[in-house]
Amino acid sequence: MMSLRIALVAPTFEILGGHAVQMSILAERLQSDEYSVTVLPINPQFPKGPRWVRRYPYVRTLVIQARAVRSACSHGPALSHPLEGGRYDE
Repeated sequence: MMSLRIALVAPTFEILGGHAVQMSILAERLQSDEYSVTVLPINPQFPKGPRWVRRYPYVRTLVIQARAVRSACSHGPALSHPLEGGRYDE
């Protein structure tokens, strides 16, 4: 039987907060259950050359999204779980 591959889309510890902590704990527990876990950061490091892109909000978003899609496609996860904040109304 093939192991389920899981991609967690979340911030890294560069943006220290609850989501980074939750992602770390969830990834650790899934790996201990022998799942293949890949973390796709929402705040990836830019290579030295195009770091200037971070100064321009819309361009930065396009570059980050393009890199995220490419990374997700190259890992080919069977299941993706975005960890995101939100407002939950009753």
